Amino acid sequence: MLTKSYSSRVTIALALGVFGAFVSKSHATVLLEDTLTAPDGTLFENHAPDIGNGGANWVESADNNTGPPTLSINTSSTPGTNFVETQGSERKYTATFTQPLAAGQTLTAQVNALQTGGNFFAGLAGYSLDAGAGNDVAFFGHVNGTASVWSLAPSETAATNVTATSDGNDVHVATLTYAYDTGAATLSLDGTLVASATLAAQQPLDRLYFDNNNGGDLRFGATSTTPAFLVTATPEPASIGLAAFAAIGLLARRRRI
Repeated sequence: MLTKSYSSRVTIALALGVFGAFVSKSHATVLLEDTLTAPDGTLFENHAPDIGNGGANWVESADNNTGPPTLSINTSSTPGTNFVETQGSERKYTATFTQPLAAGQTLTAQVNALQTGGNFFAGLAGYSLDAGAGNDVAFFGHVNGTASVWSLAPSETAATNVTATSDGNDVHVATLTYAYDTGAATLSLDGTLVASATLAAQQPLDRLYFDNNNGGDLRFGATSTTPAFLVTATPEPASIGLAAFAAIGLLARRRRI
């Protein structure tokens, strides 16, 4: 027959194990990552992200160049730095996540945006997060022909509604966060919060695409320390707190028995 002391020790161990499991879940799950690791000149349509898209290449849905596709991965003069430049035509490429965003999670999407090599003219260029093909939930990028203005909006067609910042510089690590349960979204540039919005809540985001048109252009790149794209999911703080309290409550109840 188990003694009360032994039973308590077992209960403590189990409670700590449960708590540890919840703590481990607070670590970010990578949904999509691309370091643009490829030989110079590799066609982007022949390139797969490091993580995500089921191991397949990025899916092209718009490339209005005449003749063969020309969007490619280029090697910078800086060792370990590769980049992609959309200058020359409209481009739209999509990659899916390893799993959809779920209840109790916050998505973080980071893009290493670089100085575009061409004139921006009057178009738009940016990055969108969808919950299923064609279901835009969040857009962050440039609109109205100004590469130094970043916007956060529900979609690229509504991007003029929420203007984030204009600082004369389009070189930034741009980071968007989206809370599944509430739809609360933020946009930060190099770690500084520049915009927030409430978007449609409870959307199982499952893909990212980049798009440019009407003269707008994008350039994004990867260095040895910063990927071009990094999308992660983490439990929202409230979810972690509830799990922790549940584990502690289990321990307290068992110790009274």
